[in-house]
This record gives sequence, structure tokens and C-alpha cells, in this order.
Amino acid sequence: MGISPNNTAAFKVRPDELVGLIKQQLRLECNELSPFATATVAQSVSESTLQAAQDPVFQAAAAILAKPRLRMIHRKGGGSSSIRESFTVYGCADGQGDGMVSLHDGADQSNMIIYFLNREAYLDWWIETFASTVGWPVDNKIDAVLPLESLALILHGVDCCRRAYLEGMLHYSEVTGSAITVNDFMSTMQSALLSKDTRWLLPSLLALTPGLAKVTVDIRSEHFRAAQDLGFIQRGTDPQKGQYYQFGEASKTLGEEFRATWLSAVGWEASRIMPTGIQPVSRVFLAPTAYANHLFFGLTNQQGSLDFSHHALTTGDLKLTLKQWLESMITMARAPVVASTTQPVTPRTVKYCGECGNQNQLQAKFCRKCGNAFE
Repeated sequence: MGISPNNTAAFKVRPDELVGLIKQQLRLECNELSPFATATVAQSVSESTLQAAQDPVFQAAAAILAKPRLRMIHRKGGGSSSIRESFTVYGCADGQGDGMVSLHDGADQSNMIIYFLNREAYLDWWIETFASTVGWPVDNKIDAVLPLESLALILHGVDCCRRAYLEGMLHYSEVTGSAITVNDFMSTMQSALLSKDTRWLLPSLLALTPGLAKVTVDIRSEHFRAAQDLGFIQRGTDPQKGQYYQFGEASKTLGEEFRATWLSAVGWEASRIMPTGIQPVSRVFLAPTAYANHLFFGLTNQQGSLDFSHHALTTGDLKLTLKQWLESMITMARAPVVASTTQPVTPRTVKYCGECGNQNQLQAKFCRKCGNAFE
């Protein structure tokens, strides 16, 4: 099978036979990031599968699957469906240039392998598969680097606006509620933090972004202040209803946007091999709507906690941002793991990475050492 005009090629192979091809027929050794590092070799391989092993394109894909330096685990769901699916992308194998491979579990107990000749072909496929077609920029209503807890409050506020609209429909009311009691807000948020129902925005972020499901979300008063400062919720007191949260214009706007036009979401985690084992280096979440591609970068701060930056992007800006991110991931994955010998630059022109502490030029969008995204 040759390369298609869009610089891709696809193969379908049974998982056990794929292991046999890689380890026995092609005699490739597998590293820790390989999906077949500890897999058992099949006792027999079909004739059609053996023929695939003679294909140079398949051999290139197999080499990447055997010894990738970069792994990106993806989970898809969200929006109008609670169904989740996953696939993994591999790249940066020695001797394979910019080639990348995505590995999908097929419904017929087979693996679907998509080979991308270069990162441009991969990004084109990725954008077409997951992004919204948006040509007009919109305001970024979460224009700040926030702790995970503050972001959780904001996303739950957006979900509460969606919920208020649905409750109004159930009661045949054309008026959508604009406030919620503090007790109801906090009790539903606790349910959301425990839920894996990806039809809602906050559970989608936590369930679809690898590694976030195990993170403890510890809400404190300072986290509410960030949500209030950005115009998402305001606290008030009513003589009859007691304390409540009023939905701000930001919550209402995003609540309507996600209620009417959100269809899906995808979260992914990039990892590389370190002397101590596999190390996650970046977590990203995308929730596209008809109005914007809402992209969230997870950043580990100097205290070891998670912060997030948010970007409301057109399709073109999303591709450019992800291209820069992917380039930084590839540079990081290929870099030898040694102590930095970079000479420090003038303090007034640097910023420090919250992931690894490395000095970077002030205008840098990604850390040149570990690939973390800057706001």
C-alpha cells in the first residue's frame, strides 16, 4: 500500500498478529512507550498479514510503534454523547524522520493503524477529525492562568446555566433561571467531580484528559474569587432563599454556546521516556463549539499543582497553536536527558517554566527544555 495524496496510509491488523509482525517477522525491539513492550507474540500469523509486513510503509509504521520517543494518549467524548473512545499517537522514532502513527482499537477486534508521513499530515487529519470550522475570532472569557479548582468552578457554572435551561424546558417555562443556591451549587459540583458523564463540561475535562481523574480538587475561598473576577459567578443573599450564586454574563454566554453547539471533546497527554521511567510532560483538552475551539493547556506550577490556560481559537489559530505545541513536544522528546548547560540570559528578558524551572526568553510560547505551554 502506498502513501495517499494526503500523505497518510491505513492498515487493519489483529492485535496479536501485529505483535508477531513487529517482534518476530521484523525483529524489532520495543521500548517502554511502545504499546507492545510486554505483549505476547501470536502463535501464528495469517498470510495476508505477512504480506503487509513486506510493505515499506507498514515497516515504517511498525518501527515507530516499536520505539517511539513520544506518546500521546487521546480520549474522546463529550457534548451530545457520553460514549468515550480512545486512541494513541506515537512519534519521534529514530530513523523515521517526522513520521507519526495513530493506533485505534477497531470494533471488529482489530487494530486500525494510520501512518502519517510527517507532522503536517498528522495535524491536518487531527484538525479535520476533532476541530470545529471557525473563521471568526471571539473574545476569550477565561483569559487567565487559573488553578484547576478555579477552572472547575467556572466550568461548573457554565454547566449550571445549561442545566437551568433544561429545567426550564421541563417546567414549560420560557424563563431560564439566573441563580442557584450555594448549597445546590456545591452539592451538584461534588456530584460533577465524581461523575464521568461526559455530556457535561466539567466531568469531560476530568474524565477525558488523562491523569486528571486522580487529581484531588480542593476548593478554597481564593478559587471563588478568580471565578468572580472573571465575571462567571457573583455571591449574594436573599432573605427567603438565603445565600446564592448569580450567574454572570460570562457563564450565561458560554452556557448558551455549549448548550446549543457543543458536540464533542478530546483530551490528551504527551509522555516521554526518562531515566526514571515514563514521564507525562503535557496535558491538553479541546472542547470545540460552533463559535470557538476552546483549548485548555494544563501547566504544573512550581508548587506541583495544576494550572490551566484557556484559548478561544479559530480553526487556523488552533492549527498554528497545536503546530507550535507539537514542535516543542518533538524537540523535548528527542533531546538527550542531560543537565542543562544553557548560559543564563538577562533576567529582564526571561521567564521560568513551572514544569522544570528552566529559563526561557520572555516571548517564548513553550518551554524549550520540557515543552510546557506558557500563557
